[in-house]
Amino acid sequence: WFLDAGTYGGVIVLTIAVIVLPFVVYSGLVATGMDPNQVGVALSGVVVIGGVILWTLSYVFRVFSKDMTYSTQLKQYEDAVIQKHFEELQDDEVEALLGEIERESSL
Repeated sequence: WFLDAGTYGGVIVLTIAVIVLPFVVYSGLVATGMDPNQVGVALSGVVVIGGVILWTLSYVFRVFSKDMTYSTQLKQYEDAVIQKHFEELQDDEVEALLGEIERESSL
């Protein structure tokens, strides 16, 4: 549960990791004798460019999987309209519709 970004625990753990990990890498590289200024610039570039790439990939994934807010709301609206129309049908119309569906599914 603690690495699943869909849970509160996962969000907390991943947020802490994203904040702490660059400091750990920075300290490790400086401890090996590298110039702190160069390490800071390089690490900042990696974090920013990596963040932009990850954000872009997540956006592209959501677009292709149609997991966008608009498409989700549109699907919910269409389902609600169909449900409302179905509720307004008379009993004989419902039976005729179900019979038609059964005939089409048997083909």
